[in-house]
Amino acid sequence: MGLGKMSYEDALGCADRLKQNSDDLRLHLADLKREMESLDEVLKSRGANQVSETYTAIDSDMEKSPDKINEFNLYIRDAVASYRAADEQLKQEGK
Repeated sequence: MGLGKMSYEDALGCADRLKQNSDDLRLHLADLKREMESLDEVLKSRGANQVSETYTAIDSDMEKSPDKINEFNLYIRDAVASYRAADEQLKQEGK
């Protein structure tokens, strides 16, 4: 059985990729934050201030993205577990 046209293994593979993407995104965002902080120390101009202010304004939203991606990973895993349990119960009742 599976989730629609997707097998349970395919769904779990998708969840694994989402988790990896979430982890990768978290690392990239940390790198970006370090770069932005280093620019603040070096660049002193109106343009640099504007870049820094824009980054600061969207930083908290960007930091939530890996968590949102990982929430979907966990949802897929929970769905697979629930559907597998239901499939197993139906098999047992069918015997």
